[in-house]
Amino acid sequence: MTSEKKKYTLAECLSIFTFSTLIVAAYIVLVGVPMMLLTAWMRNTMWEWFAVPYFHAPHVGVLAFVAVGLFTGMFSLPSSSLKAGMYEHGITYRALEPMVLVSVLFFFAWILHTWFLR
Repeated sequence: MTSEKKKYTLAECLSIFTFSTLIVAAYIVLVGVPMMLLTAWMRNTMWEWFAVPYFHAPHVGVLAFVAVGLFTGMFSLPSSSLKAGMYEHGITYRALEPMVLVSVLFFFAWILHTWFLR
């Protein structure tokens, strides 16, 4: 019983590379960009709720928060739950974890803004 590994032809290699590139691009466009914009909008809204009225900070646009998120994302390390098995739960878990954390923070900020600081 020998296990022979399949050797791909050049056409098969090119088609696999092309389709995998298209799948990654579609994932970035359909999941990554909307999550990035929604996260930037949440950060901008919390900035407008707390920093502008209480610290007299200047108004900042959503695109500035997109840039800050991209810049800090380059230098951030994975969370401790992902260090042991980086893709143990899948790439979607790794992509959605920051979004869930920001959403929970936004929910508590909304409660604080709506009921306690009015």
